[in-house]
Amino acid sequence: MSISGRAGLVALLLMVLISSIPAEECITDGVNDNCLVVLEYKDGSLEIDPDNLESIYKALNIVSPDSHSLDEFLGKEGDELTKLLYDQPRGPWKYKGFFLDPRGADLDLYTGKLSRLVSEENLQKFEESPYGYIVKLRERPLSSYEKISIAELNSKREEILNSHQIALNYAKNNFPDAQVRHQFTGVFNGISLEISADEAKQLKGLGVVEEIYPIKKVQISLTESVSMINADDAWGLLDDEGRNVTGKNITIAIVDTGVDYTHTDFGNCSPTQSSGDIVDYSLESEHPYENDMNETWTITMPGFTSIAVHFTNISTESYYDSVIVSDASGNAVREYSGTYRDIWSTSVDGDTIKITLESDYSVTDWGFAIDEVLNGTVSFSWENCSKVWGGYDFVNDDVDPMDDAGHGTHCAGIALSNGSLKGVAPDARLLAYKVLDSLGSGLDDDIIAGIERAVNDSADVISLSLGSSGNPDDALSQAVDNAANAGAVVVVAAGNSGPDSGTIGSPACARKAITVGATYKEGYNAATSELYLLNDTAAEEIDSEPLEESALTPEGGITAELLFASLGYAENFTGQNFTGKIALIGRGELYFHEKVHNAYDAGAVGAIIYNNQLGNFIGSLINQSEIPAVSISWSNGMSLYIILMENGTVTVNMSVIPSEQLITDFSSRGPAYIYNKPDLVAPGALICASQWDDVYSDSSCYDSEHAAISGTSMATPHVAGAAALILQKHTDWSPDHVKYALLTTAEDYGYDADVQGAGLIDVYRAVNLTNKPPIAIISNITGLEYRT
Repeated sequence: MSISGRAGLVALLLMVLISSIPAEECITDGVNDNCLVVLEYKDGSLEIDPDNLESIYKALNIVSPDSHSLDEFLGKEGDELTKLLYDQPRGPWKYKGFFLDPRGADLDLYTGKLSRLVSEENLQKFEESPYGYIVKLRERPLSSYEKISIAELNSKREEILNSHQIALNYAKNNFPDAQVRHQFTGVFNGISLEISADEAKQLKGLGVVEEIYPIKKVQISLTESVSMINADDAWGLLDDEGRNVTGKNITIAIVDTGVDYTHTDFGNCSPTQSSGDIVDYSLESEHPYENDMNETWTITMPGFTSIAVHFTNISTESYYDSVIVSDASGNAVREYSGTYRDIWSTSVDGDTIKITLESDYSVTDWGFAIDEVLNGTVSFSWENCSKVWGGYDFVNDDVDPMDDAGHGTHCAGIALSNGSLKGVAPDARLLAYKVLDSLGSGLDDDIIAGIERAVNDSADVISLSLGSSGNPDDALSQAVDNAANAGAVVVVAAGNSGPDSGTIGSPACARKAITVGATYKEGYNAATSELYLLNDTAAEEIDSEPLEESALTPEGGITAELLFASLGYAENFTGQNFTGKIALIGRGELYFHEKVHNAYDAGAVGAIIYNNQLGNFIGSLINQSEIPAVSISWSNGMSLYIILMENGTVTVNMSVIPSEQLITDFSSRGPAYIYNKPDLVAPGALICASQWDDVYSDSSCYDSEHAAISGTSMATPHVAGAAALILQKHTDWSPDHVKYALLTTAEDYGYDADVQGAGLIDVYRAVNLTNKPPIAIISNITGLEYRT
């Protein structure tokens, strides 16, 4: 017997055809590996063995808690069948620990593949996520199709969007509170949803769903380096049109905390244009503002026909607190969350605009300040920008990717600045995508959205100085691989979790990524440090980093009592006797060398500077200090402070000794599961580059617009810039050719591959290659398990 009907829709019927085992036996014994749901689809018809019809009917009745029978589906076609299958929230059906869904077939069923059963045990294997889940759907993303026509590509897009709609309809019907965050079609096929873990488990049983990943928070990976990699030598080479190889007509996407496009290194770009009459107006919120705040200020300017406000400052906790701009009726037109300086709001019609400050229950921040109002309009366009070609803010979902952390601006400066300091590819074009907030953290579905947007905007190179835990098959790594397959060179920071092995996370572990570790600069006097809190019974080690130009300690270090010196101003050392003591000092306001020198003047024999944000840092004292100095994280600094306040006396041992290490200790090591990573290394310690606002002001270098900071984040844009130079010289090279050009020309430092990869990049040698490099790619590895 055959059931005719629309191809694809009929195929989505859940028919239970048991291969070699009767359906009754499967139902009696429970579903096992031999009882997979088999579907045969031939010539627009669903082929069913008449002898098994009773078994199929019985199976469906038992599986379905609503007692839906085969009769409901027989003879139904077109819109009637579509409504029956998709619009009724009655799945996935559960039977003996397995889930089945009447709409749950793989989209490949359009060509006759089979449906599936999902074990409830597997559905329980969910990592809880407060942010929601990324849902991977079973159709291939658009970037995976090569050499197909526009018509075929549009057809594939339609199939992908159909699978999206199945999942979205299911979520809408079954999860009333679900919120859609993103839809991906290019470098990843899927959607991201704000749903609970229980809802994600249920959604995983839907047949169009291949896998579900928890949305994870991702962190930034925190510097005279151009000459170290011979990039300035490459500028003297000529491309096929006789132009110097400086990145001309190559576009680099910085996917990060945004970019300060107004910086002189990027051409003083001003995409925001205001047109109309400006009037002074003073308004400030409470600062710091209160927890659980929800206050609205109404600004009315009689005679205005369109109104906007100028914020001199917005400082709120990203994701949790917001400044909302609304029209007179309370309709929100723009929401700001994070840190902003000197920006015009969106304009609204009429003479009235409303500003609302909302906060959550746990954090206080500065708030906002307004100094002007505009009777006119505000527009945003990149047309007036010579170097910046576009961008987007995925954190706040608007067109303005202004940096509010400084990290992205610094990375962009290393790759392609063209001001008083030159980046690796000074004439390259910039695309700026903000996917991380003012604290340098973000959600990986926003990053996937940024990667997909970069590919759609024709980025030649994508630079990702960020990462989290993960594996080569997670959603973010898949997006990186697919972006490379689509033609973009994707460069990713290895991470700052070294020197232990196996510390490379995602997306640095992506197969197609150029994964970058960090080296010290030439001439850098490398040192290593050790710090111990001495207790009565044991010595507790505290992670530390030596400050550049720190004085060294004798063998065995120095042991002394600890005293707190606030921010290290000269007056902070009065009232206590620091002679022979080690000073505990907070980061901020003063330069590091000023803090350490003040400690020395007070008689201290050492200094410990703790960070003012999460994680540790590597800083410079500019010139050789009189006493040894190290840095520690904010949490360790607070712990020492609390112990000191509680006990009155704390003793520590501190050592700063020379090191021959060329690879930085913080640079993450491989392997990345079963793959060798990093791929290569580049300068990443105290790199001087573009500075946003006054962030990193205690690490200023060159002038007040540049700062020197460290991390594999800084190594990564060196390689992104190098890739741009290679692509200008060799316009027909693929991302794989660029990657292997860098690998085959790198300088071997002599370390293990999981420490240095191929070694230090040599841009001149890579650009100067005359032939495409040989490519060796291991794929379809079987019989191996990822290392956990």
